[in-house]
Amino acid sequence: MGLTLIVLIVIVVACGALFCVRNGTRTPPDFHFTSVELPLGITLLGTLLLGCVPGDLAAWLGHAPIGRMLRRGLNRQSESCPAKGVGHA
Repeated sequence: MGLTLIVLIVIVVACGALFCVRNGTRTPPDFHFTSVELPLGITLLGTLLLGCVPGDLAAWLGHAPIGRMLRRGLNRQSESCPAKGVGHA
C-alpha cells in the first residue's frame, strides 16, 4: 500500500509538472485589486487546488457530524438489543 501510494504521488506530480511545462503561455489573471502574469499551467492548477481544497474540507465537515450521529445510534441499538442466537440454547 505504501509503495503504491508513493508511485501514485510521483505520477501525479510528474503529470502536473508536464502540464505546466506544456502550457507555458503567460496569462494575466485579474483579482479585481491586482493583476499578475503567470504561466497558464500554474494558473489552472492553482485554481483547481483553490477549488478542491475548500470543497473537500466542506464535504468532510458536513459528513463528519452525520457519521458520528450514525455511529452513536448504532452503538445504542447494539447495546439495547443483544445478538440473537448467541449463547442461547
